[in-house]
Amino acid sequence: MTQTTQNDQPLNDESELAARALADPAAFTKLFDRYFPLVHKYALYRVGDLTSADDLTSEVFEALLTALPRYKPDKAPFGAWIFGIARHAVNDHHRNRKNKREVHSEVMEQLIANDPQPEEASLNLEAEQRLLTALKQLSGREKDIISLKFAANLTNRQIAKLTTLGESHVGVILYRSMQRMRQLLNEMEEYDER
Repeated sequence: MTQTTQNDQPLNDESELAARALADPAAFTKLFDRYFPLVHKYALYRVGDLTSADDLTSEVFEALLTALPRYKPDKAPFGAWIFGIARHAVNDHHRNRKNKREVHSEVMEQLIANDPQPEEASLNLEAEQRLLTALKQLSGREKDIISLKFAANLTNRQIAKLTTLGESHVGVILYRSMQRMRQLLNEMEEYDER
């Protein structure tokens, strides 16, 4: 079944949807609904602060409204393009921020997707805290690529276009970063068992 907007035009792909979003509020709403949670999760992983992630997500969609007329589907898929905007917003945020980020409990609550039982929530919260602690020990490039891969759900090819790295280089960085994170998480677990 083909989805339609208020104008009864079919939504064949995101490029067409993005083109129509300039004049069709329903098309923009569809893009917003599809990408808001992904952009927010990406920002949250990158900044570690719920309030800043909320602000950055708003900035991304404000910038999207301004930049949408310049979107070129032949240059990049829409998803990769919007995460390019998100990356710039996060990088600007980090440049403007004077203090190092801290892990806040509100971030942990936001990252737990479901509404689990209290004991399960406690285990999830602990796992998320360890994950963010491990992420903080990676380089900026490694954090960025991991966030694009797992928070934004981008493919290696899309990440390569955004970062101007080769697709295989992205894969190598992901592999090494994941090995490093696994090592850090194992070390934390061993330390806790002592």
